[in-house]
Amino acid sequence: MKSKKKSLLASGASLLLSAALLAGSTFAWFTDSVTNTGNRVEAGTLKVDLLMDKGDGKGYQSIDEGSGDIFNEAEGGNGYNWEPGMTQVVYLAVENKGTLSLKYNIRLDILEDGLAEALQFVVVDGAQYGAVKS
Repeated sequence: MKSKKKSLLASGASLLLSAALLAGSTFAWFTDSVTNTGNRVEAGTLKVDLLMDKGDGKGYQSIDEGSGDIFNEAEGGNGYNWEPGMTQVVYLAVENKGTLSLKYNIRLDILEDGLAEALQFVVVDGAQYGAVKS
């Protein structure tokens, strides 16, 4: 009889302890707070345009106004009919026409098969047409 009372008492104490822990964790869940500094939520538009200077004196123009083939529309461009020793310079610019700030990276994917060893390229920040000698 004594062992049944001890077991019943231990079981009741365990049940009360479990209920207290459950209540404590639930209370902590609903009263937790986090402060986030340095971030902001901003609504607006993000519209990016790729511009090209064709050397016609009009400055940078959107490539949407042409065929979209930058190597064909560049000065002396002949599309993709390149030959050994040929040099073709294309002046591109990125313009943000939206209201949100823009941070971008320029990435050129030159595949290893084919002309990867023969092609040379350079990215110049802020160059105007004719400023870079080929």
